[in-house]
Amino acid sequence: MTRRWSFSRALGALCFTAGVVFCTASAVSCSSPCDTGYDEARVVEVRDIAPQGNTYASSDWEGPYFPFPAGQRYEFYHGLGRAPTVVVVNVSFEEYPLPGANVSQASGDASLIEAVDAEKIQVRNDTCSELWVRVSAVAP
Repeated sequence: MTRRWSFSRALGALCFTAGVVFCTASAVSCSSPCDTGYDEARVVEVRDIAPQGNTYASSDWEGPYFPFPAGQRYEFYHGLGRAPTVVVVNVSFEEYPLPGANVSQASGDASLIEAVDAEKIQVRNDTCSELWVRVSAVAP
């Protein structure tokens, strides 16, 4: 009986320790070391880029892309006259990326598309990464 009790006690202690480690690791991985919340000072309006026909692009493929630090929001006023049906957000770690080499389509929190309407496209970097962003859209 002593053996069984010690085994159960050891197993319980192991499970408790594993639970504490798992919960601690989960809490650490989910907490953000930077502030990505709303701050009016981080909202930048981009109004001086005209569309080409039914297509809008905030910059050429080769750049320069817009600086996109943690919590940054951009409102790109696209001038298409109607809400685009396709919006693509690309990010890079460089202002002048090499297409196909160090630029990719953004996903997840790297660029949240917060609004798309007949006037603007609003995106936000909800990560702690320092990125560069390019936004393109089509309104057929």
